[in-house]
Amino acid sequence: MAKNRNQPKGTPVSNEENTKAEESSQQQAAADTQQPQDGAAPAADTGAPAAAAADEKAEEISSEDKTVLDSIGDAGAAPAQDPVAAPQTTTAAETLLRPKTGLELMVEDALSNGDSILQQVVDVATAYREAMAPNRSLDDDTIRTHQLALFRVVRDALRSPGYYKQALDILLGFVREDMENNGALNVPFMMRGFDGAALANMPPDNRKLLWSFVTLLTTAAGMSDPKQTYTKVSLTQFKENPSLTQEMRNRLVSYFSS
Repeated sequence: MAKNRNQPKGTPVSNEENTKAEESSQQQAAADTQQPQDGAAPAADTGAPAAAAADEKAEEISSEDKTVLDSIGDAGAAPAQDPVAAPQTTTAAETLLRPKTGLELMVEDALSNGDSILQQVVDVATAYREAMAPNRSLDDDTIRTHQLALFRVVRDALRSPGYYKQALDILLGFVREDMENNGALNVPFMMRGFDGAALANMPPDNRKLLWSFVTLLTTAAGMSDPKQTYTKVSLTQFKENPSLTQEMRNRLVSYFSS
């Protein structure tokens, strides 16, 4: 039994005093275990109890989020949209399967033939329609270059006894196609340069012959049979032009008249 320090030595301790001492010890122990008051720093939580509390809180939040998402879905989710179809493009296989035009067949045959005049006709006509396209702004040099190239290729075709008919067929094919598509090898675009400085230095006979070639080709391209062209265009002008030899005149008349 504990002794009272204030009690004089040799004095016995009463039961009442012992009881008070025990009550005082119990009150002090209770005060030590109470939570801190406002403003006091809380004791740090460590160990398994803190981790368990965090896990429970995370589960509560996840459960709340799922409930909210479920309620949104029940209220009316956005309807599924049909997939957007990819734009259709022409494949290489479709291009190969497409029937070739009459001009493409003539060009293919001409290139496989290997004759230089036929290759020249294809090259000149292709370059002409690209460089002299109606939507292009042209200078005099460009007009002169391609008008002279056209003049020379028709003249050279008439010089070829074996290939002049095939060469003129190809050239008329280009003109017909451009007449349908409003391309450069078409009236009035083939008339460019005659009223300006582009062809001013061209020899008069050649300049006149070029004009006659353009008139002849554009007229023949609009007819089902080029041999009927003579009914629309007088061929006498070609007989009188010194830039053509007699053989060249004969071939021209043979192709454009019956």
